Amino acid sequence: MKKLILTTAFAGMVSIAAFAQEKETKTDTVVNDIKKGAKKVGNKTAELGVKGGAKILDQQIKDKVGPAGQSVYRDGKDRIYYVDSKGNKIYIKESALKPQKP
Repeated sequence: MKKLILTTAFAGMVSIAAFAQEKETKTDTVVNDIKKGAKKVGNKTAELGVKGGAKILDQQIKDKVGPAGQSVYRDGKDRIYYVDSKGNKIYIKESALKPQKP
C-alpha cells in the first residue's frame, strides 16, 4: 500500500513539474515576437539589396512581368529571373513571362 501511495505521489509531482514547464511567459512571447520581426526585416533587407543590385548590374525587362506580376531581369548569361520576398533569385523560362498590363 505504501508503494502505491508513493508511486501515485511521485507521478503527481512529475506531471505538475511538466505542466509548469509548458506555461509560456510574457518574456517568451516578447522574444518570439522580436525573432519574427527580425526575420521579416532581414528578408526585406535581402530583397531590396538583391533588387537594387539587379537594377544596376542586370537588364530589367520592361514589357514583361513574372508569374505573379514581379519585375523580371536578364542577367549577363542571358538568364531571366525575378526576386522573391526573401531576396532569392528565382530563374524562370521565357515562356513563363506575362505581358505587363498598363
